[in-house]
Amino acid sequence: MKEVKTTKIKYSNILIFIGILVLIFYLSMIAGVDKVSSKVSNKISSKEKENNTNTFIPQGRVSHNWGEPLNRDMDADGNDDSAVIIKSISDKVDDIGYSITGDIKGNIYVTGICGNLYVLKLNSNGALDKSFGNNGVFSIENIAGDYFYPDAGRSIYVDRNGKVYVCGEAGKHSLFVLRLNNKGGLDPSFANYGKFVLDSLDNVSDSSISAYSFCLDNKNRIYVTGGTYSSKNKAYCPYILRLNSNGKIDNTFGNKGKVIFDNIFKEGNESKGRAVCVDANGKIYIAGKGIEKQKESNDSDVFIIRLNEDGSIDKSFGDNGKVIIDSIGGKNTTDDAYSIHVDNKGKIYVAGESKDSMFVVRFNNDGSPDSDFSTAIINKVQITGFVFYYKYDYRDDIQGAMYVDSNGSVYLTSWIFKGRGDRDIAVVKINNDGTIDNSFGKKGMVIVHNVAGGNGGDVGRAIYVDNNGYIYVTGESSNGKDYDTYVLRIE
Repeated sequence: MKEVKTTKIKYSNILIFIGILVLIFYLSMIAGVDKVSSKVSNKISSKEKENNTNTFIPQGRVSHNWGEPLNRDMDADGNDDSAVIIKSISDKVDDIGYSITGDIKGNIYVTGICGNLYVLKLNSNGALDKSFGNNGVFSIENIAGDYFYPDAGRSIYVDRNGKVYVCGEAGKHSLFVLRLNNKGGLDPSFANYGKFVLDSLDNVSDSSISAYSFCLDNKNRIYVTGGTYSSKNKAYCPYILRLNSNGKIDNTFGNKGKVIFDNIFKEGNESKGRAVCVDANGKIYIAGKGIEKQKESNDSDVFIIRLNEDGSIDKSFGDNGKVIIDSIGGKNTTDDAYSIHVDNKGKIYVAGESKDSMFVVRFNNDGSPDSDFSTAIINKVQITGFVFYYKYDYRDDIQGAMYVDSNGSVYLTSWIFKGRGDRDIAVVKINNDGTIDNSFGKKGMVIVHNVAGGNGGDVGRAIYVDNNGYIYVTGESSNGKDYDTYVLRIE
C-alpha cells in the first residue's frame, strides 16, 4: 500500500512539473513574438526614415540655419532666415552671381562678375571653403587683355574629380573657358595654362562674341554657345563650339570645331544661342532667340536646334532640325529662352520669358509638343498674378533660370518688379505634368525680399537643386550702396 501511495505522489508531481514547463514555454513564446514584432517594427521605422531622407520634398521656405543668421524674415513665413552674402569680392562695383552648381560632396560653387571674374566655393554648411582659391574665392581679371570691359563668368560646372569649369566673356570681344583644380587654381594641363580664349569665330576683326552657356558630354568634351557676327548673314547669329577635354578646339566637329547658324532666320535678323545641353545619345541641343520674320525689333521668337554628334543638323528633329516657338505670351511678344534640359526619357524642357512672364515648354524627342505637359498653348506654363520683369545691360543679360530634377519637377527663378526699383526674388515649382505645385511655398511660389539689407533690388539669376532636394539660388541684392552676391537655400 505504501509503495502504491508513493507512486501516486510521484506521478502527481510529474504532472505538476510538466504543467509548469508548458506554462513557461507558453509565456516565453508570447514574449518572443513581442520581441520579434518589436524588431520588425524598428526595422520598418528605420527604413521609412531612410526613405524619407532620400525623398526629401522641399516645402518652400528660406533656410533658418544655412549660412549666416540675418535676423530678418525674408520670405514672410514668420521666422528669421539665414543666407550667404558675399561682401568681400569687390567694394567698388556691383557683385553679381550668374551661375550656381554643386559637387558630389554637397559643396556649392558660384561664378559671376565683380569688376572681374570670380568663382567662390561654399562648404555644405554655407561657409566659404578657405582651402579654395584665396580664402574661398578665385578671382582673375583681363583674361583677354582688355582693360576697359570686365570679364564675366556666365556658366559653371564641377566634374567628379573636383575640376571646376567656367565659361563666359572676356572683355568686349572674346569668349573664354577656364578649368580650375580642386584647390581653386588654374589647371595648367587645360588649354593654355588653364585658359582657353577666342576672339573671333568668323575671321571678322573687331567682332564680339557672347558666351552664355556651356556643357560637357560623357567624354568631357566641352560645348559653348552664344552669339557671334556672321559675315554671311550680316548680323549676329548663334554658334556652337566644341573643345576636346584638354581645352583644344576639336577640328572633327562641324567646320573646324564650330557651327555658325546663319540660316535660322532671314538675312539681317539677329539671333543668339542662350543655352546648350547634350543628351545620353550624344545629340546636341541649342535654345535661343531670334527674329523669324521682318517684325518690330522687340518681337522675337524662341528656337531649338538639334545636332548630331559630328555637328551636322539632325533633320529628323522638328522641321529639318529646328523648332520655332512663336508668340508664347501672346501675339507680337518678345520671346526669349534661357535654359534647356533633356531628361532620361528624351523629353526636352525649355524655359524663358515672354511678355514679361516666365514660361516652360516641353517637347517630345522628335520636336513635337508634349501633350502630357500642361494644357495651355504649346503646352506652356504661365505664372499669372505676378509680373516678372526683365532688363538687359550691354551684354544682353539673362535674368532667370531653370532646373529640372530627377522626378521631372521644374524649378524656375527670376524676380518680381514691385515698382520704383524694388524687386523681389521669385522661385517657382512646377509639377512634371506642367501644373504649378501649390504645396510649394505660397501657391507654388517663394518670394524673397531684402537679402543684403538694402530693402530692394533682389534678383534671382541662377538655380540648382542638390541630391537631397535642397534648392540653391544666386543673383544679386542691394545693400543700400551697391549690390552683393548672395546664395539662398530653400528647404
